[in-house]
Amino acid sequence: MASIKILRYGNPDFLRKIRPENLRAFLLKFKDFFNRIKFAIPDGDFSDADLDRLAGILVSPPSFTPGLLLNAVEMLEMLTSSNGWSELQMLAPDLVRKLKSRNDGAGDIAIKVWLLDPHAIERIYTKFSISSARKLVCFRANPGTTITTPTKSVCEAIASDLALPFDDFFDSKSSEVMVFEEGDGYAFLIRHGDVVRRIGVLDDDNNPETKAIRPLKHDVGFLLPASWEFQLAGRSDDIRELYRSVFSKHLFGAPGALQPAKRFTLDPLRAGRLCLNVADMNMIEGAWLRELRLRRKLSTGGTIHFGDDVFREIETMGAGYLSEFDLIHARFFLRVKGRRKGITLTLNPDEDSLRGDTHDPLGIEWLESCRFTIHANNESVLEAA
Repeated sequence: MASIKILRYGNPDFLRKIRPENLRAFLLKFKDFFNRIKFAIPDGDFSDADLDRLAGILVSPPSFTPGLLLNAVEMLEMLTSSNGWSELQMLAPDLVRKLKSRNDGAGDIAIKVWLLDPHAIERIYTKFSISSARKLVCFRANPGTTITTPTKSVCEAIASDLALPFDDFFDSKSSEVMVFEEGDGYAFLIRHGDVVRRIGVLDDDNNPETKAIRPLKHDVGFLLPASWEFQLAGRSDDIRELYRSVFSKHLFGAPGALQPAKRFTLDPLRAGRLCLNVADMNMIEGAWLRELRLRRKLSTGGTIHFGDDVFREIETMGAGYLSEFDLIHARFFLRVKGRRKGITLTLNPDEDSLRGDTHDPLGIEWLESCRFTIHANNESVLEAA
């Protein structure tokens, strides 16, 4: 069976909002890792090429990426948004006042807080992100379909086909498609301008004036050749459909080759608690089902089970209990050897969504090993189960 990895995704724009000295101080905490992947941390300003390379690393991290780095990037990205910045100011006002320098942005202060007190950032992030979802939409071509290697010229052709639609969506034809190779496939960053915004600002003499700016945005996609799969994050149905058609044309040979597909299933839970055990994952010391939402078949009624060990309650209901329901939503907790913080993952197959520690390679490997992920090669097995 092909090995499929659910890849992390994010918006690397936040890197460009951080002052070089603060970004450097953060990256130097992981100097050994960056030396290993031959990324030279600049002594001065970060060039566009430096930031593009760093963005590629963070969007699709190697399997040996330190968990602390992955956790930190996830938290910092969230807290540099406008809502995250408000949360940071509200929950850590003394730290913000203490660390803020002239011209610091939200990212600068978030990094300074993390460098001084990582646990403070973790507490703020946990409160802010408890219900936030990270959603990738999945498309899949027929098994055996020939896949074109995404070279620089292929990326340029994709960008060319995006130009006119982008002119309609964003009033700008400008775009750039970058590809980063990684173990199981390729990660794409689609850079484009957003709709022009006009904002009031103060000039150096404190005089008000209006500036027209075109924000820089990125969308992200992942090609997984082993499963003939393309996953993407787009901000609207129209944008996602555009990407599906254009990437399908250039990577799979025809605009309609990629069709909507599901990535997740909860059906293994019907076999009982043993489905959570993975014998060859020594780093996972234990796995628990903490929440399960059910919908009664042929009905709109449902029920929710939650607790430290949901299977304990389900087992008292009798062997055929789950057969009466569709499995809608499940939350898992994994205890990891040598880590203070465990891994939390929440699956909703109907929404095709994965929430929680979606960036953690161990958690993703566990989902794969427990067969909660669907690939082209095992769909028939799941249907027969």
